[in-house]
Amino acid sequence: MAVTIKDIARLANVSHTTVSRALNDSPLIKEETRKRIKELAEKLGYVPNISAKGLVLEKSYNTGLFTSKQADNMPTSFMYEVFDGISQVIEDKYNLVFRKLSDTDDLQAVIPRKKYDGIIFVSVDVSDVKILSRLDAFKVPIVVLNRNSRDLDMPCVYFDEYSGTRAAIEYLIKSGHTRIAIIEGPESLITSRERYNGYLDALKENGISINNLYIKKGGFTPDSGFEAMDSLLRLEERPTAVFASNDLMAVGAMKACSKWNVRIPEDVSIMGFDDMDFSKYLSTSLSTVRKSRRLMGQKGASIMLDILEKRPVSDNECILRPELVLRESTKSL
Repeated sequence: MAVTIKDIARLANVSHTTVSRALNDSPLIKEETRKRIKELAEKLGYVPNISAKGLVLEKSYNTGLFTSKQADNMPTSFMYEVFDGISQVIEDKYNLVFRKLSDTDDLQAVIPRKKYDGIIFVSVDVSDVKILSRLDAFKVPIVVLNRNSRDLDMPCVYFDEYSGTRAAIEYLIKSGHTRIAIIEGPESLITSRERYNGYLDALKENGISINNLYIKKGGFTPDSGFEAMDSLLRLEERPTAVFASNDLMAVGAMKACSKWNVRIPEDVSIMGFDDMDFSKYLSTSLSTVRKSRRLMGQKGASIMLDILEKRPVSDNECILRPELVLRESTKSL
């Protein structure tokens, strides 16, 4: 009798979903667990039933879940939540096979032509367009997440990072702030550029001059947020509000304020972006911009399922709107 995923799950004392994810190298599963399950599957001689089904229907029943190696520059929670959203929609019908690619990879060797029925690509870097152009030659459906891919004629799902940032900055301006600083994310990342442009345009269109001393580089990490805020607090004329391009940098900025005995929000307002789970639990809860990465994954996976199952796709471009979340770290002057 053939070994099933449920057999492996019972022996490994995990859920059948965990087994499926582990066998397909999902980043949602810890390396130690993934290794243990793969070793058990090999020992039991497991062969995926879905492959046998594919032989009959001339389908692989594999969906590629790809991103670029620049994803290492993103917060771990970003990739986890996107992949979790995709898994919730598509995993029961297709195997999800995870890979990180670079634009120098030999894609013919890395991605056998008939191995994937479709590809969901999570784009993080502006250079990803090179990978996407090369993937297009495989003539399989591709859905792109986290960037506008209309120029490549690929269905896409992404957040309007620009308008989310503008809403945050305009809120600070309406609250009486004119000395507003930004801590940027890594320059090559799409989200960083969109948020930076939203910051600049919000200031310009409200008649506030750009002060280059208030523009600091960061790396989407708490340490980089601390260093940037530490530099801002050394200025003779400090900003009264700081927009950190993600919540991790906002936490670092808060730590720097503690070092300088600067009160939040009495002396400086701090605004983040992403609404990570910890943001509402900080001793001074963080005002931020909420975007559901799981929702983006779910929307992208739903589009892919429609394509693979030959249902009409209602919208090739799905733009999601971030939401301003006001908490204790910001106040009016």
